[in-house]
Amino acid sequence: HRVLIYYQPIFDIKPKCVCHYEALLRIPDGDIILAPAALIHAAERSKNIFELDMLIMEQVIKDLARLTESGNDAKFSVNVSGISFQQPALVGRIRQLLSLHRVDSQKLICEITETAAIQDVALTTQVMQELRQSGVQISLDDFGVGFSSIYYLKHFPFNQVKIDGS
Repeated sequence: HRVLIYYQPIFDIKPKCVCHYEALLRIPDGDIILAPAALIHAAERSKNIFELDMLIMEQVIKDLARLTESGNDAKFSVNVSGISFQQPALVGRIRQLLSLHRVDSQKLICEITETAAIQDVALTTQVMQELRQSGVQISLDDFGVGFSSIYYLKHFPFNQVKIDGS
């Protein structure tokens, strides 16, 4: 199967405008589009999730570069697995891709789920700080499905928190 990246606009209700676009991985299957849960689960089990995350990250950054060249000042957010947040090469690879495609790091938002963030709090915090020092924004995704502790909200260096709809 091929994979596609859809860009969903994220609307800010106060200024009434699109504040950024979230990259969503989708898998076409005939006339329907599948969510990527099975692919992501398989990539995690086979220890290939970091490579998948980096392939998606590269495509998102390329798309962002093309959009920026056309005069659009959009930001893109992309989900990064908790396993990838544990990889020492993550920050360097993201910096390299941003530099290679001449994309302003402030136009990229890395999202990590609450559940993944608390797997290794010290390491996750360090990676988040390194990304933020590079100008990349950090978003906590799905807050409210996992541990849901205000403690972590005070200690992780997030730029934004997305509360789970449930």
